[in-house]
Amino acid sequence: MASYGLYHPASGKFVSNYIRNLHGRYEVQLANDIQDTRIWAKKESAELQLRKLLNDPDDDMLEVREVSLTVPKWNV
Repeated sequence: MASYGLYHPASGKFVSNYIRNLHGRYEVQLANDIQDTRIWAKKESAELQLRKLLNDPDDDMLEVREVSLTVPKWNV
């Protein structure tokens, strides 16, 4: 089953949390660990949240991406 998250391409990190401040704008916190990533089960839900976070629809600061929470096997 696929999971989706909001991705910040400039930093290479996913969003872990977002808070609406007193001025009505969202402050976005980025995850340092993949386990801290905010996850949506449906891509449509993640895209809806993305539209709420961005003031300008043409802003490409964030994008929806599939999240893989599985740990890759190491060749030992």
